[in-house]
Amino acid sequence: MFPLCRTEFPKDELELKSAIGAGLGPLGLDASRVTVDGALPALAELRCDVSGSEFRKEHRFAVATGAVSPGFFARKVSVLCENGRFSGAGFSASLRMDDAVFGYGRDAVGGAVLMLERCGSAVLDVSVHRSGLERMLFDLAAAAAEEQGAEMKGMSLHWEQQNPQAVTFRIEARAKAMFVETRVSATGRVAIDDAMQITISGLTVSGEGMMGNLAATMLRKEIPKYEGRSFSLGGILPGGLRLKSIALRCEPEALSVHATA
Repeated sequence: MFPLCRTEFPKDELELKSAIGAGLGPLGLDASRVTVDGALPALAELRCDVSGSEFRKEHRFAVATGAVSPGFFARKVSVLCENGRFSGAGFSASLRMDDAVFGYGRDAVGGAVLMLERCGSAVLDVSVHRSGLERMLFDLAAAAAEEQGAEMKGMSLHWEQQNPQAVTFRIEARAKAMFVETRVSATGRVAIDDAMQITISGLTVSGEGMMGNLAATMLRKEIPKYEGRSFSLGGILPGGLRLKSIALRCEPEALSVHATA
């Protein structure tokens, strides 16, 4: 779950706090973001706050590659991130667990790793802000438009709940080409399954006027690259956490995943 950035396993709560803090180094954080309440091997609370961090694809929970040794128990555990960023999109996330049992393992290079073995219950919430998604989509579209000699002028993203695990979306874009401003719209569906797999489907593209229809025709050629494409959110989960219920929630200014275990 957490890299401990040391070869020896922590012997007390002070060493645990220091080791988890050192593991936050790649995010530019330290042990001041870690709270350990109680004494090993039975903690009242373990809390880690990584709010404001910029995440990259390689930032995932650590994984032990071999046997896991007995560690400690924590009555309450929370991992929090407010106002985080990933690929330019803003998000917030929280993982809260009760009655968690941890073990110690080692990663592929022999470093100590704190691993979640099991917990009594857990709640995971991840929320991606609409404005961040719009900016990310705008930047991607602007780069593609520039290759075609066009200029993006604006973009808006709209969504609607379809069922507890799916939303439909509509992207409306304005672009300028050859001194003519045109509009193009794209629609589709995003769904999540019980394995935390996100799938994009039902993609369509349409345009207004001659230039809009021309742009839509070009974009339709790109649909096969994305239609039915899936990607996993499993990397945001620590090992030992088995989800029982997953929902995709459509809110006015955010798209959220809510899961329980």
